[in-house]
Amino acid sequence: MSEQEREELKRTKVQHLKKKLKGGEEDIKKKAPVRLRRRISRKRQRVVLFVMLGILALAILTAVVVLRDH
Repeated sequence: MSEQEREELKRTKVQHLKKKLKGGEEDIKKKAPVRLRRRISRKRQRVVLFVMLGILALAILTAVVVLRDH
């Protein structure tokens, strides 16, 4: 399954939930099945992890450049 097909499937699922649950995005998140909430939570955790790793990599790179100049 291609990336585009996966994105389309996700959009279809969200649209289906919107029709089924009839509410704003926050209402849908509250009423959403546990599996969907877990998936949303995992995605947030992944984003936070990658941001932290990026900051760590930047700090290490900065330290290496500073130490090399001395």
